[in-house]
Amino acid sequence: MQAIKQAKDFTGYMILKHTCGAISRVYVGPWYFKGYAADGRTPADLDATITCACGKQLKIEHGRALYGRYVTTTICSDKCTGASGPSCDCQCGGMNHGGKYSNDVK
Repeated sequence: MQAIKQAKDFTGYMILKHTCGAISRVYVGPWYFKGYAADGRTPADLDATITCACGKQLKIEHGRALYGRYVTTTICSDKCTGASGPSCDCQCGGMNHGGKYSNDVK
């Protein structure tokens, strides 16, 4: 069976890594790089920082955008939910990628 692949899409999540080794996954919305939200908010209206486990502030804008692609033959597993990289190629299409590090600021 051949895998069905599509182009990678921005999932609305950012992955942030700090020098202390902590990792966070933050939801900023699919509109983040377009400069506006459906409700009229801009990225500047969001809390632009999160607090790292070590107590320091991390700027969300310094994170790496998480892109995902749905691949039928790759089952989503702990390898995906525990990942810290900015790219996902499995059945979740990036929605579970790095979920272990979720720190949503909706």
